[in-house]
Amino acid sequence: MNKAKFSLDFKVILALVLSFVGGFLECYSLTNHGFFALMQTGNLISVFMNLVRSDFTSLLVSLSSIFAFIVGLICANVIERLSRKYNKNFQIIDLILIIIFLLVNICIPIKYTLEFEILSVSKLRVESIVGNIFLAFVGAILLESFTSLHSHKYTSTMMTANLERMVKSFFRSKEEKEELTYGFEYIFIILSFALGVVSFYLYFYFLQDSFNNLNSYGEMILPNLILILPIFFLLISLTMLIIKGRKSKKEVKL
Repeated sequence: MNKAKFSLDFKVILALVLSFVGGFLECYSLTNHGFFALMQTGNLISVFMNLVRSDFTSLLVSLSSIFAFIVGLICANVIERLSRKYNKNFQIIDLILIIIFLLVNICIPIKYTLEFEILSVSKLRVESIVGNIFLAFVGAILLESFTSLHSHKYTSTMMTANLERMVKSFFRSKEEKEELTYGFEYIFIILSFALGVVSFYLYFYFLQDSFNNLNSYGEMILPNLILILPIFFLLISLTMLIIKGRKSKKEVKL
């Protein structure tokens, strides 16, 4: 049997980076727009809660995010199919698309959501809907396009499945030693996601009073400059994918 050994290879680093981005953007969408964007369970709960209490304004925001997420899933599958047809790396295309969407999101003026208004809005803001639509699209691509960690699966945006896989891996580790490695990989992915959440919430928590009274367009997009951080990490991931792709081509030629 192989000895269980955790190593920070390319796929593990990529999974950790994307999980950090997933946690960061989910916290960003929840505090800035008041709704989930990358994972849709919360929005589905919001849909039925707001349907019962006839809050159609909040219902519209949740439904728009869910619809954008579905469109994102379709686009991710189309990109993957076309990329395989023309022998291109679909993950590189997906990361470029995600970066473009986040750059556009920087230009959308925001107004921080009061904590008691999360999953429910008192006033419909078109900017919040548009911003969440872009983020939901990003979440769908992350979920659909980055799923494989060696011989096992993971997600960078929803931790429920990772928690289940982590427990199952440790449970199986007595029979299969490599499962112990998988269990620790899931732990680090979950911690990376948590770090992303904490990173943005600390930013939000300490600066929300400063950003609550912004009036001009320039002032209202100023808080969005924090999105440069996940964009930076995504650019690192993109660079890693390109370098790995070039190395693979050289190995094939040899």
